Amino acid sequence: MAVDGLLQYLGQKYDEGKLLPPTKMKSAESRAYGLYPLSAGSFVNYNPLKVRERFRVMAVDGGSISLFDTPYWGIGLVKLKARLVEFDPLAKQGKTIKSAAGEKFVLFLEDEAKGEDIVSRKFYEKGNYLKREETRFIREQLKAGWLDDRDLLLIDGALSMQSFYEKEIIKIHPNVVGISKRSGMRINRYSASSFLMMRAKEYGKDVRPWFCYPLVKEYPGREPLAEIMFASFAPRGSYAFRVDFPFSISELNPAEQKEKIASELSKAALFSLDPKYRDYPYPLGAVHTDSVMRPVDKDRARLFIQQKVAEAGLPHEAYELIKRDIENEYWYDKFRQRGNK
Repeated sequence: MAVDGLLQYLGQKYDEGKLLPPTKMKSAESRAYGLYPLSAGSFVNYNPLKVRERFRVMAVDGGSISLFDTPYWGIGLVKLKARLVEFDPLAKQGKTIKSAAGEKFVLFLEDEAKGEDIVSRKFYEKGNYLKREETRFIREQLKAGWLDDRDLLLIDGALSMQSFYEKEIIKIHPNVVGISKRSGMRINRYSASSFLMMRAKEYGKDVRPWFCYPLVKEYPGREPLAEIMFASFAPRGSYAFRVDFPFSISELNPAEQKEKIASELSKAALFSLDPKYRDYPYPLGAVHTDSVMRPVDKDRARLFIQQKVAEAGLPHEAYELIKRDIENEYWYDKFRQRGNK
């Protein structure tokens, strides 16, 4: 089928999707979330300019890359970054007042895990090693006294996945919010972000920042760790972000819930005035830029590993086999690069 035929078919599916009542939201893993009925009242506008006092936000993010990945073993590199940013609402200016960085190598093996930094391939490839190190990194900064209970901790990503690490993050600081750059959630045949932005516009709610809450009525499986909602951070914003608030917010009455959400989202929205990150809060955008893996990081780390292999005093045959595995990895990289020219 030609491309125009493919697009016509997709457009037809989207058009049919408009007729479906939005009763379910599904994740990328096909978990189904029951929704409250959507109406104009589901979208709550808030005004970030009402924030008058200085406040502080700590943002944390991490990045990882596989340096070598052979059939039995691999070595990965993890980068971690934290920033503490203070915002002055009167001057409409934010300033990084503290920063911290970390870097770790990890050996992942096909069939075993041993110790802190020798883990199974599955544990590494599913992102659990990175999540564990991010959680530990957050704890380090909190132990160093970076935040008090009023300050906001911003996490890149979801908080409601029921994993040990999300539970730990929620436990170690009373004021944490997760903001996802991208969400695999969909409502009917639309991405949840696009669907809710379209509804916000239809209801005339997009002229100011908004959040859609309550959104999820029924969560799959166990009691959720966090309430899932979507929010924009700018008037007529270009994107709506998935936002996760710890489920303790449900203990408040409805008016207090919305007041709490508006208060914390206002802080994120004031940091979203910078056009560099396209409505994404500056502290999270900055730590993402700090921790993202670039080709130069991979090249530097690979040379470091090669040097260490030569210096490690390995048994001769083991040394030759590991060296050969590394050479094979370089061959494959060069082959792929040649094919892209």
